[in-house]
Amino acid sequence: MTRGLIFDMDGVLADSEPLQARAWVETLERYGVRLDVRYFDRWIGISNGDTALDLVERFRIPVPAERISAERRAVYLRLAESELRPFPGLAETLAGLRLPKAVATSSTRADAALMLSRLGLSPHFRVVVTVEDVVLTKPDPEIYVKAAAGLGLSPGECAAIEDSPAGVASARAAGCYVVAVTTTHAAPRLAAADDVCAGTVAAIAALRAAGRLDPGSAG
Repeated sequence: MTRGLIFDMDGVLADSEPLQARAWVETLERYGVRLDVRYFDRWIGISNGDTALDLVERFRIPVPAERISAERRAVYLRLAESELRPFPGLAETLAGLRLPKAVATSSTRADAALMLSRLGLSPHFRVVVTVEDVVLTKPDPEIYVKAAAGLGLSPGECAAIEDSPAGVASARAAGCYVVAVTTTHAAPRLAAADDVCAGTVAAIAALRAAGRLDPGSAG
């Protein structure tokens, strides 16, 4: 029986991955690098710091990766201000779950706090583990091990909801039961998960239908 739920953030709590990609595209155009938003599919689930390091090296951008990352963040925040919304029905679904819940995200703590606040979801999560809290990022399991520990549980007592191959690999390696959602990637790329659903609300419903959520966990 699942005793805790751990959620990735981008692509799981809100459809923010396209905004992240657009922010990268707009930022890189300033340096003469023109890429399609689909280019950034490979980096979903990977920290923005690691993405910036690769981009600076690959395209020989003559500024530090930290500057590129900071510029991207400013663009993303502008886009998020007007366009970011939680997935329909998610806030109500989270409010109806008495299970302890955590976020395990490759974003920074500042970005996670801002996004959760803007989405109105902060009160639902007891623990938020970010890229700054780990030595090794996804697909390493460290972030899920720490999120489970923050809930006072082992990873095997938790279900994880993820939208990327790197995230699925991370949660699986930690020992979580993993439900992948196809909000960002098609189902074949998420085949390593224990189950695949269309979205986060559907994933929670699937966990309940499979008997993995205690009936008493629902409000």
